[in-house]
Amino acid sequence: MKITVWFMLLFILIGCASTNELTEFTFYDSHGNEYNSLTAPSNLKKEFNIDVKPRMVVIATSSKSNTKYKEQIDIISKVNAEEMQYLYVVASSKEEDHSGYYVEKMNSERILVGDDFKVIVYDEIGQIVIKSTNVIGVVELKNHLTR
Repeated sequence: MKITVWFMLLFILIGCASTNELTEFTFYDSHGNEYNSLTAPSNLKKEFNIDVKPRMVVIATSSKSNTKYKEQIDIISKVNAEEMQYLYVVASSKEEDHSGYYVEKMNSERILVGDDFKVIVYDEIGQIVIKSTNVIGVVELKNHLTR
């Protein structure tokens, strides 16, 4: 009985630790300005004097021809970034796209950690809200951006 309770507590602690995981990386905008994943959302809040807690969505892929990547980008285009107060960053381990916010290839590989596709939503202090290797739909994405 004590062992069972101990294992249950251990799994709860492991689950809590993973939801509070901090991930730090550098990303850039189309002008080459450098940002830090832990400070960018809070800086956005200060810079634009917004009342909400801005979020950041990272879409990581091994290839821009990846079906999940294309589907997630389509979903992102349906969720108004200005209205929902988030920025999205593309992390591609094969092709860098300098037209928006992007992560360099080497750091993109580190975000993917062996996966072909990953979506990560960060809160305003750089903590992970959700991390998924599956596409996050419009309704679910909006829920994660507003909680």
